[in-house]
Amino acid sequence: MQAKSTSELEQELSGCADLRGYLKRNDPALHAPELPELLQRALEKSGLNRAEALRRSNLNLVYGYQIFSGKRRPSRDTLLCLCFGLGLCADETQNLLLHAGYAQLYIRDPRDSILFFALNNGLSLLACNQQLDVHGEASLS
Repeated sequence: MQAKSTSELEQELSGCADLRGYLKRNDPALHAPELPELLQRALEKSGLNRAEALRRSNLNLVYGYQIFSGKRRPSRDTLLCLCFGLGLCADETQNLLLHAGYAQLYIRDPRDSILFFALNNGLSLLACNQQLDVHGEASLS
């Protein structure tokens, strides 16, 4: 059975008269993966090992391994550093921020606009921080 998309679930819920039935039918789809699972998926997709992803994220290895294992919860900026280290695009980063419970990048915010631009253009964390500095915004690390 193929997983339903969020829009499919929303459409089904909008036309639903039986909430209990909806919840029962869609129980597996209504449980979002935890941050460590999402990070592991992104790591596998990147083709990097954890140490290399953390090096590219400019994070301490011990702290980074604790994030991947779920023992530590990263700040929003630390999670953004990980997104750069994993080579995620802006859409993938938005999804990770959402699932981690953080505000997504807000285009009307100059700093977030720079981050969005950097992610979509495949810039490294260092190159992103240079752009932030040039435009008078706080760096990520």
